[in-house]
Amino acid sequence: MSDGLGSGHSLRSNSSNIITAQFSQATTRKKAAHWTVEEETAFLGFLQGELSKFSDGNFRKPAFTAAANFLMAKFPLCSINGEMAGEKTLEMCDCKFNSQFKQLYHAVVNLKNASGFMYCNKLSAGRDHG
Repeated sequence: MSDGLGSGHSLRSNSSNIITAQFSQATTRKKAAHWTVEEETAFLGFLQGELSKFSDGNFRKPAFTAAANFLMAKFPLCSINGEMAGEKTLEMCDCKFNSQFKQLYHAVVNLKNASGFMYCNKLSAGRDHG
Protein backbone atom coordinates (compact mmCIF):
# COMPACT_ATOMS: atom_id res chain seq x y z
CA MET A 1 0.00 0.00 0.00
CA SER A 2 1.29 3.43 -0.90
CA ASP A 3 1.24 6.52 1.26
CA GLY A 4 0.88 8.72 -1.81
CA LEU A 5 4.45 10.04 -1.62
CA GLY A 6 6.31 7.40 -3.59
CA SER A 7 5.91 5.16 -6.59
CA GLY A 8 3.68 2.66 -4.88
CA HIS A 9 6.56 0.28 -4.11
CA SER A 10 7.61 -0.47 -0.60
CA LEU A 11 10.87 0.95 0.70
CA ARG A 12 12.18 -2.57 1.16
CA SER A 13 12.01 -3.47 -2.55
CA ASN A 14 13.44 -0.08 -3.57
CA SER A 15 16.41 -0.33 -1.20
CA SER A 16 17.24 -3.87 -2.34
CA ASN A 17 17.40 -2.63 -5.96
CA ILE A 18 19.78 0.15 -4.93
CA ILE A 19 21.97 -2.27 -2.96
CA THR A 20 22.03 -4.71 -5.89
CA ALA A 21 23.05 -1.93 -8.30
CA GLN A 22 25.78 -0.71 -5.94
CA PHE A 23 27.06 -4.26 -5.43
CA SER A 24 27.30 -4.95 -9.17
CA GLN A 25 29.28 -1.71 -9.67
CA ALA A 26 31.61 -2.52 -6.75
CA THR A 27 32.42 -6.01 -8.06
CA THR A 28 33.62 -4.81 -11.47
CA ARG A 29 37.39 -5.26 -11.38
CA LYS A 30 40.28 -4.80 -13.74
CA LYS A 31 41.72 -7.95 -15.26
CA ALA A 32 44.65 -9.38 -13.37
CA ALA A 33 48.07 -8.82 -14.87
CA HIS A 34 49.95 -12.00 -15.67
CA TRP A 35 53.67 -11.66 -14.94
CA THR A 36 56.28 -13.83 -16.62
CA VAL A 37 59.78 -14.26 -15.22
CA GLU A 38 61.07 -12.24 -18.18
CA GLU A 39 58.70 -9.37 -17.34
CA GLU A 40 59.61 -9.46 -13.65
CA THR A 41 63.31 -9.40 -14.53
CA ALA A 42 62.81 -6.49 -16.94
CA PHE A 43 60.74 -4.64 -14.32
CA LEU A 44 63.41 -4.99 -11.62
CA GLY A 45 66.14 -4.14 -14.13
CA PHE A 46 64.28 -0.98 -15.13
CA LEU A 47 63.85 0.10 -11.51
CA GLN A 48 67.50 -0.62 -10.78
CA GLY A 49 68.59 1.43 -13.78
CA GLU A 50 66.36 4.34 -12.75
CA LEU A 51 67.17 4.16 -9.03
CA SER A 52 69.07 7.45 -8.86
CA LYS A 53 66.47 9.25 -10.96
CA PHE A 54 63.31 8.12 -9.16
CA SER A 55 64.25 7.06 -5.66
CA ASP A 56 65.50 8.27 -2.34
CA GLY A 57 65.28 4.71 -1.07
CA ASN A 58 61.59 4.23 -1.83
CA PHE A 59 59.98 4.25 -5.26
CA ARG A 60 56.97 6.51 -5.78
CA LYS A 61 54.25 6.93 -8.43
CA PRO A 62 56.47 8.50 -11.13
CA ALA A 63 58.81 5.49 -11.01
CA PHE A 64 55.96 2.98 -11.27
CA THR A 65 54.31 5.00 -14.04
CA ALA A 66 57.56 4.96 -16.02
CA ALA A 67 57.98 1.24 -15.30
CA ALA A 68 54.41 0.51 -16.48
CA ASN A 69 55.03 2.44 -19.71
CA PHE A 70 58.34 0.62 -20.22
CA LEU A 71 56.67 -2.79 -19.71
CA MET A 72 53.77 -1.99 -22.05
CA ALA A 73 56.22 -0.99 -24.79
CA LYS A 74 58.47 -4.01 -24.28
CA PHE A 75 55.72 -6.60 -23.61
CA PRO A 76 52.43 -5.85 -25.41
CA LEU A 77 49.31 -7.42 -23.93
CA CYS A 78 49.00 -11.10 -24.68
CA SER A 79 46.28 -13.70 -24.62
CA ILE A 80 46.36 -16.28 -21.83
CA ASN A 81 44.04 -19.25 -22.27
CA GLY A 82 42.07 -17.31 -24.87
CA GLU A 83 41.57 -14.27 -22.63
CA MET A 84 43.50 -11.02 -22.72
CA ALA A 85 45.70 -10.48 -19.66
CA GLY A 86 45.40 -7.25 -17.72
CA GLU A 87 47.86 -4.48 -18.42
CA LYS A 88 50.72 -3.62 -16.09
CA THR A 89 49.47 -0.35 -14.62
CA LEU A 90 51.18 1.92 -12.13
CA GLU A 91 49.06 0.32 -9.38
CA MET A 92 50.01 -3.21 -10.42
CA CYS A 93 53.71 -2.32 -10.62
CA ASP A 94 53.51 -0.68 -7.19
CA CYS A 95 51.79 -3.74 -5.73
CA LYS A 96 54.22 -6.17 -7.36
CA PHE A 97 57.22 -4.32 -5.97
CA ASN A 98 55.94 -3.29 -2.54
CA SER A 99 54.11 -6.50 -1.72
CA GLN A 100 55.56 -9.51 -3.48
CA PHE A 101 59.17 -8.54 -4.15
CA LYS A 102 59.69 -6.96 -0.73
CA GLN A 103 58.24 -10.06 0.98
CA LEU A 104 60.64 -12.30 -0.94
CA TYR A 105 63.56 -10.01 -0.13
CA HIS A 106 62.76 -10.06 3.60
CA ALA A 107 62.38 -13.85 3.54
CA VAL A 108 65.88 -14.18 2.05
CA VAL A 109 67.33 -11.73 4.60
CA ASN A 110 65.69 -13.72 7.41
CA LEU A 111 67.16 -16.95 6.00
CA LYS A 112 70.62 -15.38 5.80
CA ASN A 113 70.37 -14.35 9.45
CA ALA A 114 68.80 -17.55 10.81
CA SER A 115 70.94 -19.77 13.03
CA GLY A 116 71.78 -23.07 11.40
CA PHE A 117 71.09 -21.83 7.88
CA MET A 118 73.28 -20.15 5.34
CA TYR A 119 72.59 -18.22 2.20
CA CYS A 120 75.07 -17.55 -0.54
CA ASN A 121 74.14 -15.34 -3.49
CA LYS A 122 75.77 -17.88 -5.84
CA LEU A 123 74.68 -21.15 -4.22
CA SER A 124 71.32 -20.13 -2.68
CA ALA A 125 70.11 -21.54 0.66
CA GLY A 126 71.52 -24.48 2.58
CA ARG A 127 72.35 -25.84 6.02
CA ASP A 128 75.33 -24.61 7.96
CA HIS A 129 77.49 -27.67 8.73
CA GLY A 130 79.71 -25.77 11.13
